[in-house]
Amino acid sequence: MHPELRVENLFGLPEPYRATAISAAQGSIPDMRKARRLCGELGAEGYCLVPVFYYGLDTSGIPSAADLDVAPWSSDNSCILAMLSLNGLAAILGHESMEGRMSSFSQLVPDLWPRAWNWIVFFDKYWDSVPCLIAKDPRVIYSSYCFVIRRVEECVEGLVDQSPGLRRILTYTWKLLITGTPAHTQEHYLYSLASIPDTMHEVLEGTGGTYNDLASIIVLQMKNSILTPSSHASGEILLQMAASAIMFITSICFIDVTFKLVILSHGIIKAEVAALCSLTNVTHDSGDKIQKLCLPCYPNLRRAIKAGLLRLIITLGQKPGASCTPLQKLLVEILPQSTVYHSVLSQLERSLCEVEDILLSPDFVSSDVYEHWSNFVNLAQSRIAFMKQYDRRSASQNVCYSSDCWIAKPKTEFRCCSGCREALYCSVVCQSADWTTGGHRHSCNSFRTAYDCANKSMSKRDLSFLRALVHAEYVNQRPVILCRQTTAIPKHPPASWMAIFHYDSPGAAHRCTVSTTPIFASPYRNMLPLSILEELATRFVSSVTQGDMEIHGALIAQGSSSVMVIFPLRIRRPDVRIALSRIGRNIPEGVEETQIPVDFPDIFRRIQTQIELAYEEVH
Repeated sequence: MHPELRVENLFGLPEPYRATAISAAQGSIPDMRKARRLCGELGAEGYCLVPVFYYGLDTSGIPSAADLDVAPWSSDNSCILAMLSLNGLAAILGHESMEGRMSSFSQLVPDLWPRAWNWIVFFDKYWDSVPCLIAKDPRVIYSSYCFVIRRVEECVEGLVDQSPGLRRILTYTWKLLITGTPAHTQEHYLYSLASIPDTMHEVLEGTGGTYNDLASIIVLQMKNSILTPSSHASGEILLQMAASAIMFITSICFIDVTFKLVILSHGIIKAEVAALCSLTNVTHDSGDKIQKLCLPCYPNLRRAIKAGLLRLIITLGQKPGASCTPLQKLLVEILPQSTVYHSVLSQLERSLCEVEDILLSPDFVSSDVYEHWSNFVNLAQSRIAFMKQYDRRSASQNVCYSSDCWIAKPKTEFRCCSGCREALYCSVVCQSADWTTGGHRHSCNSFRTAYDCANKSMSKRDLSFLRALVHAEYVNQRPVILCRQTTAIPKHPPASWMAIFHYDSPGAAHRCTVSTTPIFASPYRNMLPLSILEELATRFVSSVTQGDMEIHGALIAQGSSSVMVIFPLRIRRPDVRIALSRIGRNIPEGVEETQIPVDFPDIFRRIQTQIELAYEEVH
């Protein structure tokens, strides 16, 4: 036992309190009640009563389950002493003076915490069987537990993970407080949830047992964080509540995809944006919370835009001294990267019209983020215009997947492979030939897996729109791409060459850049199954002599990572590519495309002649 916990220390108390404290430490229930009340009267000096509550938590008095079944009242005295002791400790540890006493308190924790924890576990397990607890408000009792736990956690690293059942008690306390008390008593009870749990078991058990229970509690906390004229708490406290919920959501969504889907279905994005919009006048660093809010992945971002994210950005951006770094990240990276999705663009079109009333605010126009906003809006409007053209288009053209055919027709006239649902064929003959000799038999299952993954992360319309966007970008940058292809031929075998359209980086967000790379080069080789890459490479090799196929890939941002979507390019006039291949063999190895116009003007003119020829290409 630590010397400061000995009962002898109580003899130094002033006379009015000494007898009460000593009697309480010796087991007097009336004096223990008085000692509990003294915590409030003494204020900062109440810390001297810690030894009283240490003795009141004597674990030898914890009754067994059999005792509770036979004679619950016989052990009620020890339970009353423990309950009053936990309440007294909570009053002491919750006092503002504890900030200066934590060094001293940390030395008592090894002796004090095991006693407190054993009683907390007992009360939690046998709540309905302990007579002194039956009539008590569980919110009051569990709140006292949390004050004790929080201070102990400051002294013991990893306390929550070291104490099985503790996280469940914390989440149950949080549930009690969120569903039944004014907002001003809620701000402290998500602190332990900010650490990422190894499993969701205890968190789910504490909130009701299901993902829906947990999601509904988090959404309720976020709604309670909305600042209104009738709010019980200050804006600063409400912002803390919103921030703690956002931190917890961000942590859990990265380790549990199921929870992410459930909480999205409960409307968390709308609640988050509404809360932050109401708190924009609280503090300048409200914008720091927006990054965590977005969980940058386009379905979430679309919901956030619909809920009012653009108005929130403008409101925060025009405040003097506001931190603009999070807003810049949104405007330079997250939002521009999402403009490759049809669903996001359609929502952006509506939301941009809704913020026209505040766009010309002098404070916003002169802010640090206005230039980034203008760049983003220009990009969004150009892609919205392209989206409108896409929506008015007739049926898109596609090409038979068989290497011996390549006939081009409207997509609606093709039939897809029933296995992978990706390969398209103009006839049963072409499908049968491709299955037996074209290599599709070996990669069909991998294509199906990749197709299913793409469908989980992108809708069919978004995927089709991305295909059209890549084709338009290819047509726009075709001279550069073909010139790079020509110079790449001496460097790499024809079988290894592909073009990558980058939509996933900040620089590429405002204007797509294109790079050439070997098909199996790192890091791209890990973005698709090997069997798919091998089939694409094989088909590319077989098409080299005809010059009728190229491998193009689009890198797009999804969440914190990038994914690659492959769009093979079928060419209806292969003689141009054959000519470019021959020209490329005359370029010495190591020459970049920028050197050709200066160092090899004749070759450059021959390349330009081929590039200017018109021929049909289909992605």
